[in-house]
Amino acid sequence: MKKTTIIRLIILAYVLCGVGLYFGTEFHLDRKTKRLRTEAMHNLEQFFAKQRKYVSVAYSGKKVSYKEISVPKRFDPHVYSPERISVENEYGPNNEKGEWEERWGDIYSLYELKPESDSDDQWGGWMFVVIEWVSNDCFRVSQVYPNRVGYRYQTSYWDYYHMPSVQSAVDEAFEFYTTDKKSNFYEYMTDSVTAFDVMNAVENEYFDCFSYDLIVRWYGQETADSIMANTDWKKYGWDDGWIYKAENQHKGYYGYMQNGYYKVFNRIVPIYYYQIKYKHAWDPRASDKKKILIWGYSILTLLLLAAVVPLSVSMVRKKRKNRMSLKERLLYECNPSRFMKPYDEVKVATANELYEATVAVSDDDVDELKALRKRAAEKLGVSFVDQDLLNELISVANPKNFTKPYDPEKVRIANRIYNRLVSEELDVDEVDDLQNEIKEKLQGDNQPK
Repeated sequence: MKKTTIIRLIILAYVLCGVGLYFGTEFHLDRKTKRLRTEAMHNLEQFFAKQRKYVSVAYSGKKVSYKEISVPKRFDPHVYSPERISVENEYGPNNEKGEWEERWGDIYSLYELKPESDSDDQWGGWMFVVIEWVSNDCFRVSQVYPNRVGYRYQTSYWDYYHMPSVQSAVDEAFEFYTTDKKSNFYEYMTDSVTAFDVMNAVENEYFDCFSYDLIVRWYGQETADSIMANTDWKKYGWDDGWIYKAENQHKGYYGYMQNGYYKVFNRIVPIYYYQIKYKHAWDPRASDKKKILIWGYSILTLLLLAAVVPLSVSMVRKKRKNRMSLKERLLYECNPSRFMKPYDEVKVATANELYEATVAVSDDDVDELKALRKRAAEKLGVSFVDQDLLNELISVANPKNFTKPYDPEKVRIANRIYNRLVSEELDVDEVDDLQNEIKEKLQGDNQPK
């Protein structure tokens, strides 16, 4: 195969490998993205495998301030009214199953706790931070705190004189929730788990926990909405674009603690929702793609050069040789320095003799130069035969070339020449003679292609 053909095939392979590298990189990164998303979701599930929520104390023992309010009204659950919806959103539903009776039926006096200041979300008494699992790609952080104290009707008139204060009721509720095994918070109490622990457990190379609410808190709603509007959540085909926002989630009634004198009603307020999302801000997939393509194309290019450059250099040297006159070629092949590595004393001496004789011969003395060429081939083992030319002659002299249309005379001539070309070790003079015979008897005036 000609070296030019080999180079073309190498370049074609380079182009095909380059295309394959690009699409192969996309395929690899698609699989990697799916794997890392599945891994992040698994890590979130594992974090909440033992328990679905963790409760820690934000603060406790604070002085409460409060005001007396009316006990919530009882509404017909089958009659819609804005007032009923407003009350049920805050206090929970009142329906035929008896929620109102169970919560408020025995309350004669109700007090509402107030924040310490209008601009502060720190309520009096105590507050829990609740971290809980929401779905396979989401968890939330909520605040739970007492917001109402209701005093219960007593069977004895004298008991009304011994009713605990609102402050005592709130403090006793905290004591119950944190120390009594009957409390629905007790088994979840912890002082070591934070939202950052969950986020660190979930995060990997491509995914972390995104919180719209956190951005709103630190940078404002306008910035958060801008991020939402300009982020392609569906870029990789797994996000449905749904984002949890704490402002849209239920906040209000969250159970109560009671004894014979009072009920301490709790309120829950979702603060942050965290969802597993691709790291769009950093776009690590794009960075990976860039690195893979740079390294891949660099390696392919180096391999291309490693294959093509030697062939090109060889072709240039060959062309240079082919452009040499017969005398120049002899001087090149018989230079004694060509037999120094590895050193061969006999060939160096022979080469020196032939080189000296060649220098003394005239450029026009073709017969003497051919004689020297033959001696060089025999004594120095130098081949003056152009292998590409030989392969071309073998192709041209193939007898099957003269069977369509059939020419018996040319088949006989071609068969003889072809046999010599493929089965004999020919010197350059014999190759020249066969080339001339092919030109005269098989091709006429046409040169071998």
